[in-house]
Amino acid sequence: MVQVETVAQFGVVFLLFALGLEFSMTKLRAVGHVSALGGMLQIIVFMFLCGITVTICGGKLSEGVFVGSSLSMSSTDSGGCVLL
Repeated sequence: MVQVETVAQFGVVFLLFALGLEFSMTKLRAVGHVSALGGMLQIIVFMFLCGITVTICGGKLSEGVFVGSSLSMSSTDSGGCVLL
């Protein structure tokens, strides 16, 4: 199990390195405002939806917003890469 986790971590490192090589400043400047706005909008909408869902299920709004912010941050990276 430890060997599988180690290999998986190396895979993630190499994937992030390969994505880093694909970035160019000209492409980033061209889509920078769109990706920044899209990322912020995604985070805000996801926090709102998770907060409402947790409130409907009987939990605290703050807990839902926290979970929403955590989940949205984990998915923002992949959304930004799609835009580039």
